[in-house]
Amino acid sequence: MSGIFTALGKKTLGLALIFNSLISLTSALRILSGFYAARPWWRPFSPYLLDGSLFWAVVPASILNIVPARVLGRVKIRRFLFHHYVYGLFVALVSTASVHLSMAIPSSQSPLRLSYGRLNGLTPYVETFFIYGGLTLLLDDISDISPRVKSLLRWLGEIAKRFCKPIRASHTLCSLASIYISLSIGLWFCRNRWVDLWSLDAVSYMVLMASILVTGIFGLRASLKGTALSV
Repeated sequence: MSGIFTALGKKTLGLALIFNSLISLTSALRILSGFYAARPWWRPFSPYLLDGSLFWAVVPASILNIVPARVLGRVKIRRFLFHHYVYGLFVALVSTASVHLSMAIPSSQSPLRLSYGRLNGLTPYVETFFIYGGLTLLLDDISDISPRVKSLLRWLGEIAKRFCKPIRASHTLCSLASIYISLSIGLWFCRNRWVDLWSLDAVSYMVLMASILVTGIFGLRASLKGTALSV
């Protein structure tokens, strides 16, 4: 019985880390998009963050973290009816369709638009959560989609092993930069946003800081152990 709980714990942790990588990746890309669009008038998280372009470090760190997260969650658990990627693809597609319909139809007329009363601002976060959740299951089980996909992943893994040292060095540097970015966000938050601690806006900053911090710490651990290349 303890073995089952251990396997479930590892699987849950692996999925959580993939989910976190997706949050860090998309958040970094959104900030970079806004940074370059508003340049030179907007300096995100200044004066603690030296330059907004440093968010580029979060992108490779997040992508490289997906591999060791899959390795961590690679346990033998009996499947229920379908492979995980089937559920993941279904959830991601339904959630994405819900978002598009909600944007096209006024919230008062949309049966797919969730209502939270005074917390209606939570709606896009809930929809995004399910999209990321579906993509997480899909990425975790991607090698089982077809033999061709599995062969492609193995081929990519062999290529990555040829450049093991530069990839590990890059992963380490990007992970350290991600930790610095998360600390910069934390210092900026303490200076500017701590008064509205429980507002949705403040919580979003806390999630961003925590997500990038986890990305940095886990990436640093994975790069030092070399698990980022174990496809």
